[in-house]
Amino acid sequence: MPVFSVSQVNKHLSDLIQGDGLLADLEVQGEVSNCKYHPSGLYFTLKDPHSKLTCYMRPSLMQRLSFELEDGIEVVCKGSVSVHQPGGTYSLNPVTITRVGMGQFHERFEALKTELLEMGMFSREYKKPIPLFPKTVGVLTSSKGDAVEDITSKILGKDPYVQIIVYPTLVQGEKAAPNIVAGIQALEKYGVDVMVLGRGGGTIEDLWCFNDRSVAEAIFHCKVPIITGIGHTPDTSIADFVADVWETTPTAAALASVPDMREVLRNLAEQERYLNELMRRHLRDRRSELQMARSRLEGFSPVNQLDHKKEQLVVLQRHLEQGMYYALQDRKDELEHTKDRLDRYMDKALTLRKHKLGLLIERMKGLSPLNKLSSGYSYVEDMNGNNIKSVEDLQPDQEIRFYMTDGTAIARVREISKNG
Repeated sequence: MPVFSVSQVNKHLSDLIQGDGLLADLEVQGEVSNCKYHPSGLYFTLKDPHSKLTCYMRPSLMQRLSFELEDGIEVVCKGSVSVHQPGGTYSLNPVTITRVGMGQFHERFEALKTELLEMGMFSREYKKPIPLFPKTVGVLTSSKGDAVEDITSKILGKDPYVQIIVYPTLVQGEKAAPNIVAGIQALEKYGVDVMVLGRGGGTIEDLWCFNDRSVAEAIFHCKVPIITGIGHTPDTSIADFVADVWETTPTAAALASVPDMREVLRNLAEQERYLNELMRRHLRDRRSELQMARSRLEGFSPVNQLDHKKEQLVVLQRHLEQGMYYALQDRKDELEHTKDRLDRYMDKALTLRKHKLGLLIERMKGLSPLNKLSSGYSYVEDMNGNNIKSVEDLQPDQEIRFYMTDGTAIARVREISKNG
């Protein structure tokens, strides 16, 4: 029996496939998974509940697509099957792709998403804040992948003082969802301050455990804030919508869980320097004020004031002794001269005032009502003291009072006559 090389076997398979008329032009229906656009072409997997088929479309044919291919949609691919001889793999090479409908995973995803949204599990009001300085961080991820090392290293890189509690959990397969739920409950019971739930990228079925209802409910009811970082940037899960903080990757989730202690310590050092400088300036200003106050107090000291007054007193006493005699003699001469001037002024002023007083007396006599009454005139008032100057001021039967030189009289008006 002959022995064949690997290349011979792969070439024989390629010849068989290329010679099969069915595989040269066929239509295959399935759900799109692990879809990736690349400059070299469009790569994706076509699957049904039991099998998968690798697909590749050339860049020139990608331009004919009337929609954007994405994971979870149902399509019909028309093309041929070819063998990649160096790799020993085969793939379907679609010429056209027609959209049929949403795949079963996508339908289940949208149904659960709509239900939980209506229940309010995605509402911002239920999101718990991440503590500023957590002491313990719980990490839920697989112990076998790169995610656990990436998450822990990123956390310790930002905060080397934090304690990390890793709960190894399944992140793929049928048992992953209950395993994740148990991990959330265990870390909550342990008393961590924040949790990071994450795993690396994968297909929609690889990440399906994070779309499980039990996982969503466990995240929602957990009293500890949870940060998710599942898959890569385009991946989205139900767990992300329910989580308190949703990051696009495990690395981003790890970085969001703790503060950058280097930056915190730098800020504290800057604040310390600022406060120390502020305190030095404050103490310097207070010392200056204290020195000024001490100087003022020394100036107000009774002993210093008494010495100053003594000095002033000595100077004044000396001046007084030197000029007292001359000052008194000058004042005596000034007083005598002033007395003479005042005597002359008073005599003249009295004479002038007597003359003016005589004139005023004569003028007052001329204006005095008594003088007029003595000449035969009378003065008339009503009973309220108002002077009556005209018959217009009188009323019939009104009482009036007459003033004369030797007394008064009260009369009643009987008749009123007006001149003219």
